[in-house]
Amino acid sequence: MASTADFKNGLVLNQEGQLWQIIEFQHVKPGKGPAFVRTKLKNVVSGKTVDKTFNAGVKVDVATVDRRDFSYLYHDGTDYVFMDGETYDQINLDEAKVGDGARFLLENMQVQVSMHEGEALFVELPISAEYVVSHTDPGLQGDRSTGGTKPATLETGAEINVPLFINTGDKLKVDTRDGSYLGRVNSKVPDQPESRRPKKSGARHRARKRAVDLLFEAEARDVTDLDGLLAERRALAAEDAAVAPVSEYTAQLVTGVGVDREQLDSVITSHLTGWTLARLPAVDRAILRIAVWELFNAADVPPAVVVDEAVELAKELSTDDSPTYLNGVLGKVATLAPQVRSAAAAQPADRRE
Repeated sequence: MASTADFKNGLVLNQEGQLWQIIEFQHVKPGKGPAFVRTKLKNVVSGKTVDKTFNAGVKVDVATVDRRDFSYLYHDGTDYVFMDGETYDQINLDEAKVGDGARFLLENMQVQVSMHEGEALFVELPISAEYVVSHTDPGLQGDRSTGGTKPATLETGAEINVPLFINTGDKLKVDTRDGSYLGRVNSKVPDQPESRRPKKSGARHRARKRAVDLLFEAEARDVTDLDGLLAERRALAAEDAAVAPVSEYTAQLVTGVGVDREQLDSVITSHLTGWTLARLPAVDRAILRIAVWELFNAADVPPAVVVDEAVELAKELSTDDSPTYLNGVLGKVATLAPQVRSAAAAQPADRRE
């Protein structure tokens, strides 16, 4: 037995003789009335999902589930074949037990299979994994009408949305839970012209690039809680050594953009020529917001450096037209930076916090 205080994602409950896995839960304390817990449960046999509410503190039956390490071997007709990492026994699981994660399975991928009374219930993939892009059409140079994304097919056959700068052959980090793009692991930069090759490699440049990735991801997933996204990525980095940790400067940039988003967009919009902010690629919007935030708030970074860094990121991540266009916009905004920084410095410390 357990109580609602023990709820966590992945916990399997025994409800009226059926096994249900918690995939979402939320503790609610209303202004009036007793507290309760909202949950979304998935039937581990049929895959059906239902919403169910529990009174806070109520006792529930918890199924005894043994999570064991398996390696994915191959797809055989309608079954997926896995091998036990300890006994080397092989088991065949159907599509219902593998679930949506089937499209992200790679040969020899390490997964966890949850067992109950000797029967396999479901398969859990690593939260993130790396995949090679088997095909994606080139991003149209100067095309700002698609929001900066395009479809890409991974080596497993799964199709996800990626930024325009992704090429066939690039290796990406992908969230296996929902297929969201988490970043590029490498790219075929030798095939790019000299003017498009990355020139920066310092810690601040890497922090800015990671911030662009996070802001791009937030917009693609319609995530408004940037602090929550940062916490999620930090937790992911703690669980997966292949995921780079979120640096303090990356967090400062992402948080700053989130807090000042309305002001930043107003400033950017007033300096755009020939385009609206909504029509710019999502990558360009992220670069502009970060750069304008730095111009107004990062007193230790010269405005010329901010503009140069933004242009380099555009060369590295966006379309051929973007570096010149962003340079023009930021060049005009940079003229405001000394005045804004001086005004901020003149404010009492308690008003700047």
